[in-house]
Amino acid sequence: MTTEAELDCDPAWSPCGRRVYFTSYRQGTIALWRIAAGGGTPERVTPGTGQESHPSISRDASRLAYATHVLSRNLILHDVRTGHETILRSLPE
Repeated sequence: MTTEAELDCDPAWSPCGRRVYFTSYRQGTIALWRIAAGGGTPERVTPGTGQESHPSISRDASRLAYATHVLSRNLILHDVRTGHETILRSLPE
């Protein structure tokens, strides 16, 4: 997709055919990027708050859908007598 050394995958053409959206590991995170079909400088599209991947653009190009994988760990307190569980949530990693 690009001539740079970064790992790029999951390409998706824009409906007009002028851009390619893709998943890439850049700037320390996995996010969605786009680049002109003829080349140029990639432009970041999503914030990279999770592992964002698998872009899909609506036919009218008004919507972008993608998957986000966020890791988090929770501590679950399980009462063996009652079976009641309390989830102590943590922040995403």
